[in-house]
Amino acid sequence: MYIIGIILFLLLGDFILSLIGSQTSLPSLPLLIFAAIIWLLDGNCWNMCQITATKNEFPFVKSVLLTAIAISLFCYINIAWLKLGIIGILIAKSLPQFVHNDWYWPLYTIKGLGVSTKTFIYVGFKELQRKITL
Repeated sequence: MYIIGIILFLLLGDFILSLIGSQTSLPSLPLLIFAAIIWLLDGNCWNMCQITATKNEFPFVKSVLLTAIAISLFCYINIAWLKLGIIGILIAKSLPQFVHNDWYWPLYTIKGLGVSTKTFIYVGFKELQRKITL
């Protein structure tokens, strides 16, 4: 559903803004696609952290706090000093997440479920295929 929503947003976003009489437009397509990828990875990371939290374990708190501090610092540098604008915010958000959270916590959770990454992905695609064919 996320991918379908993003595609609709990318295709119809500016049209809907003009339809409601907005005097603004969306950022460029590459920026929106970059943001969509960041949101997808972030959502995946948080879903995995929620699975881990169901065991009343919260090992991700320290890395999330450190990432938040890094994102805040990078945002300040990218906006105040480097004058990068929206791309600076997206870079500041993505770099700390890519370095650790976006890959480590999903792998941690999959390992905690006792399945291989390959099996986890296979089951996910089979479930997606099942939902599409309904």
